[in-house]
Amino acid sequence: MITSEVIPYLCGRELLSRENIVDGEVRVFDASRRNQNFRVINQGGRSLFVKQGTKIHGSSSTAREAAVYSILEADDHSHVPFPYAPRLIDYNPDDDILILELIDDAVNLREKYHESRYLQVQSAAAVGEALGALHMKTSLPTVLRRLGRSEPGVLEVDRPGLALLSDFSGSSIDLIRMVQSSADLIVHLDEMRQDWRNETLIHHDIRMDNIIQSSLHGTSEILIVDWETASAGDPAWDVGAAVADYLGLWIQSIPVTGTQSPEKLIHLADFPLSEVQESIAALWRAYARRSEMSADMQIEFMPRVARFCGLKLVQSAIEMVQNSAHWNLTAVTHMQVAANMMGRPQEAVQALLCLDVAS
Repeated sequence: MITSEVIPYLCGRELLSRENIVDGEVRVFDASRRNQNFRVINQGGRSLFVKQGTKIHGSSSTAREAAVYSILEADDHSHVPFPYAPRLIDYNPDDDILILELIDDAVNLREKYHESRYLQVQSAAAVGEALGALHMKTSLPTVLRRLGRSEPGVLEVDRPGLALLSDFSGSSIDLIRMVQSSADLIVHLDEMRQDWRNETLIHHDIRMDNIIQSSLHGTSEILIVDWETASAGDPAWDVGAAVADYLGLWIQSIPVTGTQSPEKLIHLADFPLSEVQESIAALWRAYARRSEMSADMQIEFMPRVARFCGLKLVQSAIEMVQNSAHWNLTAVTHMQVAANMMGRPQEAVQALLCLDVAS
């Protein structure tokens, strides 16, 4: 699909009125990334996000995302739409075109924080609330039947296949070699693989780029987008990934001089660790309350969150240098913090994340 075909297609699906078009109230913008994406701004009605998938080896990420949205709209438990995702408008399997409600006034959390240079505790709490609602909502048999189960690729970072390595830069491979050279990290990764739990629907790619803030619905400021990799999986991975993004804000804001170690410059971070910890604590408390965890469940779950937080930091470090000729101190700092968290998760819970049992 090209830009000029979007409006006729939507009219054919009766998702745009001809009156809006005649009055000149409809504009189409190409927003393509992995798929062909279009933002359709309708001043006289509902704006839309149009996504046409590209099938790879006979499978379509767009079809998968459509299945996720249909599960979120109504599942075996409540038949109440999940309030923390855009609304599904239409999916045409013949053309592999997914149409969602467009959140036109939204900004993702990473952009919001970097523009304001300020962390909002209430935003972090809303993320925890959204993840808790997600992990409580869905019927596991439904998710397994329609989406299957999967583990994050980074869980195999110590033994990547040739196909995966072919996509990595030399600097990314250097970081993988750092992992492979650490006997302790290899043991921790093996323990985490054995401890992986397929318990509920998880987003599988939680990051600030995929969490947008909007006042469109009134009931929720936080919406989670890009559900292409969602499946049955371990809720600790979603929560750990969210926590890791907050820690990453702190690490990436520490000045890098090349002459002094990051430890000596921590006090100059644009996002101070104390503020990051406050946001992480708010996220955790909201998640624990929304997912109705008992004190014993929280005590067991928190170290697992810390370990998966470390795993996400490893993933972030590799992604950070993917387009760089050489690794950098910021990426290595991610790896160092990750190794400590994966090796001493209980200490990380108490000393770094400052988590406690939510009442």
